[in-house]
Amino acid sequence: MKRIKHRNKTSLIGILLLAFFAMSDGFSELHAALWLPRSLSDHILFQQDEPVVLWGKAAPNSEVTAEITGENTSERIETARAIADSNGRWRISLKPLKASFKKYSIKISGDGDTRFIHDALVGELWLSGGQSNMDVPLRYIIGGRELMAAAWCDGIRIFYQKVADESWWKSVPETPVDDTVNGRWLPAYGTNVAECSGVAYTFASALYDALNKDGKEVPVGIINTAVGATGVADWMSRTAIESDSELKSKLPAKWNVGDWKQYYQPWGQATALFNLKIAPLTSHAVRGFIWYQGENDAGFGKRGAEFYKKALTALIADWRYQWGGKARPFILTQLHAWDDGGKMPVEQLETYAYMREAQFDVAQAVPETAAVAIHDVQLTWNTGDFGYKCNCHPLDKRPVGERMALAARALAYGESVEYGGPVFDRMEILGEKAVLHFHHSQGLKVGGNGRLLGFAICGEDRRFAEAEAHIVGETVEVANSQVRNPVAVTYGFTSMNHCANLFNGNDLPAYPFRTDKVNSAYLKGCTAAEAEAAVDRLSQNTTNLAGSKH
Repeated sequence: MKRIKHRNKTSLIGILLLAFFAMSDGFSELHAALWLPRSLSDHILFQQDEPVVLWGKAAPNSEVTAEITGENTSERIETARAIADSNGRWRISLKPLKASFKKYSIKISGDGDTRFIHDALVGELWLSGGQSNMDVPLRYIIGGRELMAAAWCDGIRIFYQKVADESWWKSVPETPVDDTVNGRWLPAYGTNVAECSGVAYTFASALYDALNKDGKEVPVGIINTAVGATGVADWMSRTAIESDSELKSKLPAKWNVGDWKQYYQPWGQATALFNLKIAPLTSHAVRGFIWYQGENDAGFGKRGAEFYKKALTALIADWRYQWGGKARPFILTQLHAWDDGGKMPVEQLETYAYMREAQFDVAQAVPETAAVAIHDVQLTWNTGDFGYKCNCHPLDKRPVGERMALAARALAYGESVEYGGPVFDRMEILGEKAVLHFHHSQGLKVGGNGRLLGFAICGEDRRFAEAEAHIVGETVEVANSQVRNPVAVTYGFTSMNHCANLFNGNDLPAYPFRTDKVNSAYLKGCTAAEAEAAVDRLSQNTTNLAGSKH
């Protein structure tokens, strides 16, 4: 399969939503005898080498039959049966299938009723999660409209579970529901991809291109779940939250009542989005997860970063447990560069730095987990018709998705590809200079034009100063004439670290770091002048998204 060239209303909606939650087991007398969740529908993609799982509801104790055949052929692949339990729930597992561009139809019959799933594929399925930067639709990102115009690939499938105008939600379920609110599968054609997460689509597209070489046929699917302004605890199950007293403290005292700490939205309650958006999907086998989140949790400085390490580690374990206990790959991004245009109090300048460090530490500690650095992406967030013009939303999402796809190729598919930039290994002091050694450092270079930026150095007084830095082979030598006896170095360790420009030969940025964790925050930005210049550029940026190129 080749690519082809490449409130009256409010009250009514509230009533309907309450009715949905009242029937949140997904089955009522209003339904026909046989019920399927929205995620079992036309254009679905099943994960290869995992059982094809079907589930739903029928009359209690009735027999349900599932038959999978070739689409528009008489080829019968398999037939299986199940008996619904006393609550009408049934589940059928069909044999695993290999990835290909072959299409399937599934016929499900029971209690005098029949349902069909047409145009099903088998390939590689990933779930995307997080908050607004994962949620930003493809049509708003830099180069997104060109990608939409080129999107004509039946081998990429997207599952949406978007709720229009989410701001009107008055309540969310306290326990897991059986079905998503709305939800549909679509092939990646033109405007079909417009509302797909820009990060998720570029990830799926890059992965598709990588897997479909040398005559291979591997469709790729992505499930969208992200919601803006959400914290890590919102996406965890109650079992996971209650396993630790600090995590448990995030639960609201009374459900759907209160301000839910910093989030001020019903879905900001711990476990809310797991209940609503994750739990209905856990029967879909997936290869792994991609995750872009942390902005809401970053505002608590060092203490918040330590909590996040615990919470994110628990979330990864929770999701893996929910999907059957396998160590499915989990790929996350560090946070982007961020500044509020010069209004940020100095004590907050390092909050994103601590969060990036926490994210990196989790990726290093948890097996089959990877973090990608993205502080170098274009800081463009006030252009086009994207409705949330916030400098917390850089719209340069394509490199984010593509770097996550590189990590997926290494973790999930065993390819020998470099997916991360230089990683600090050790420091040695030679007189008045610090020599920094790295892993993943082949071809060290300065990104862009000019000198190497983002380094700071200090002596025993722990007063950091901007450092002169030079690449020497696969090391970096750092010094400042005013620091005679250096003891520590930081690199890109501030919220606004866009100017940090050390890369390896694969054009991947070095991960921000500090050589020790003793009072090592460098609070002036990469350099004060560079940070101010970056903010000035942002305020003057009027790039037209429709015409911009990545």
